Parts: sequence; structure tokens; C-alpha cells
Amino acid sequence: MEDYYKKLGVKRDSSLEEIKKAYLKQIKKYHPDLYKGDENFAQQKTADLNVIYNTLKDEKLRREYDEKTFKLEVKKITETTAPTEKKEKEPGIFSELFRRLKSSFNDYKTNRQENKNKIKELKENNNLTFKQRLKLNSDKLKLTFYISIMFLIILILILIVIFV
Repeated sequence: MEDYYKKLGVKRDSSLEEIKKAYLKQIKKYHPDLYKGDENFAQQKTADLNVIYNTLKDEKLRREYDEKTFKLEVKKITETTAPTEKKEKEPGIFSELFRRLKSSFNDYKTNRQENKNKIKELKENNNLTFKQRLKLNSDKLKLTFYISIMFLIILILILIVIFV
């Protein structure tokens, strides 16, 4: 089977807009009234281009053509070619990182009130052990670490948005 995309001069993942543009360009080039060569060749070429365009502009026909011709599982045509249902996005690396950071921060917040009461009581009695003081300082360091990581992530995202 012939490669319709190659005949039109487009890539297989081209949008409907790109296919239409290539089709119109080819039709103008080979239209029997405009072509300065063999009229039979121009008519045959125009007929071929019409078949190609009619196949590729229809989502169902295009999918069937791709499956038969390339024997590949065909992806849905992109949103620019035809409206499609919105798919749920899989969580990316950033969303997973934010989820973990948020979870850790929420855990810290919930334990913080309990710890405040214990620390206040221990400080009043001046009975903090070395381990308790160390834990108190490590909790403060964790919070500082999480805040700095969040700041860096936000900074990276801003830079990505600016430069992309």
C-alpha cells in the first residue's frame, strides 16, 4: 500500500491543518487547468490527491489507514486535528514531589502542636534531655530543609516558564 503521508509531503503525526495545507499546495501544482504537462497525468495525480486527502481528513478513515499500512497501534489524533476527550494526567515527578513535601509538612504541622505543649511543659520544668533537645533542633532543620526545597522547585519552575 502506498504511503499517503509521503505523497503529500507531511509527517505521519501531522495535524489536519498541516495535511490540508499540503493538499492544497499539491492540488494547485497538479490541477489539470494549471499543469503544463501531460493532462492525463495531472488528472490522475489530482484524483490520487483527492483520495489521499479524503482519507486523511476523516479521523476514522485515517486511523484505519494507519493501522493497515503501518501495522502500528495508532494514537488518537492530536487535539489540533479533532476534539478529543480530556484524559486524566498521570502524576509527574513534580506532582509526586509536591505531594510528598505537602504530606511531610502536614505531618509536621499536626505533630507540632502536640510537641509545643510537651516542650513548653519540659522547658518550664527545665527537664529537657539531650535527645529531646536534639530532636527539637532536627525538627526545625527538617522544616527549613523542606521550605528551601520548595523554594528551589518554585524557582526552577519559574525559570522553565520564562525560558521555554
